[in-house]
Amino acid sequence: RIRYCIDDEATFPGQKDMKIGWNFIGLTELHLMPLDYVLYDAYWATGQPNLIGYSRVVSPLLNGDYWSYQRVENLQMVPFMEPTEGYWVFMINPGMLGGFSSTPIVEFEVPLPLGPLQ
Repeated sequence: RIRYCIDDEATFPGQKDMKIGWNFIGLTELHLMPLDYVLYDAYWATGQPNLIGYSRVVSPLLNGDYWSYQRVENLQMVPFMEPTEGYWVFMINPGMLGGFSSTPIVEFEVPLPLGPLQ
């Protein structure tokens, strides 16, 4: 049986504390987004416009296509982040990552028919 369905009412976007060191994030949007757009809020440390926030982002091999992005001004193409995949972000200083929109998950049960599937 299916235990959860997604509600169609959007809620306030979430936020994530990005601590010094490695942080694991994922993209909940249903389309590709450029890395610099997704991590815009964490570019600088929270409340410190002169302190670097993140320095590196890694897409692990588990995503199917390994890549590593170093934060260097205008020296490389910015990769796209894909929906439903996870990424490691290394923070030099703590920051706050703001989300986009999120949809609440509400519990809802749908009984499946008994017997063999055809």
